[in-house]
Amino acid sequence: MSTALRIAHGPFGRVALLDMDRPLVRHAHPHCHVLIKVEGGDTQFVVGDNMVALTDQQAVLINAWEPQAYVHQQASPRTVILALYIEPQWLKSFRPNWAASGTWMSDQLTKVGFGSLAATLKNPP
Repeated sequence: MSTALRIAHGPFGRVALLDMDRPLVRHAHPHCHVLIKVEGGDTQFVVGDNMVALTDQQAVLINAWEPQAYVHQQASPRTVILALYIEPQWLKSFRPNWAASGTWMSDQLTKVGFGSLAATLKNPP
C-alpha cells in the first residue's frame, strides 16, 4: 500500500516523503509539483499526454493544474519519492512571473535532468 512517511506544511506549500507501490489515478492540483526519487525502483508518471520517467538522474516537474498520474507496474519494486507541492503565490514572492507555472516551465521542464535544472531555473527562457 502507498504510504505518506512524512509530511511538512509551510507557507511554501508542503513536502511529502511517499512510499509508493500502487498506481495513482489521473488528477491535478493547484500546486507546482516537483518529484524526486529517493530510493527504490525507477518509475514513471503520465504528465499531460506524456510518459515521463522518474529515475536517479531525472526529476519530474509538473505545473499547477496539469493532469498527472503515477504509473506503477505491479511487479516493480516500491519507490520512495520526495514530492514538493509548491504554492505559486509563494514562488511569486521571489519572481513575479514564477506564479504563472504554465508557460516556460511546461515547455521546458516537464522532464529534466538534475544537471540542467538549476541552470534553467536561474536563467528562464
